[in-house]
Amino acid sequence: MVTKTQPYVVSDGVAAPQEESRTGWVTFAGIVLLVGAVANLFWGLAALDKAAFLDEGALLYSTSLETMGWVALGWSAVLLIGGIALLARATWAPILGIVLASISCVFWVFTMPVLPMLALTVILIDVFVIYGLAVHSIE
Repeated sequence: MVTKTQPYVVSDGVAAPQEESRTGWVTFAGIVLLVGAVANLFWGLAALDKAAFLDEGALLYSTSLETMGWVALGWSAVLLIGGIALLARATWAPILGIVLASISCVFWVFTMPVLPMLALTVILIDVFVIYGLAVHSIE
């Protein structure tokens, strides 16, 4: 449940600004983006190392595993910034979170042939992030 911010609350004769409160969906989205940053970091490092469990021939887009590894490392840094912004309750962070989760869905579609179950799981979680931020964070 979202409570509206009231400019001042009088308690015991003292007027003080009431803190803004949001639902747990914003915290959930921030934590998911941070976990996604760590997961992409490991995926990118594994791709750069050409791990045995990653099949370069199975990539949906004809690119090298090394290129996808560098993209995953860069994406990890962007997700880290988005997750920190959401947890810090920046006013622009929910919009950024929706954009990042949407781009993450597209990124994981391209990695689906290589890691199908992980890709489907990440896409599902990204859909929850988009829902939570779209419905519960914008007042």
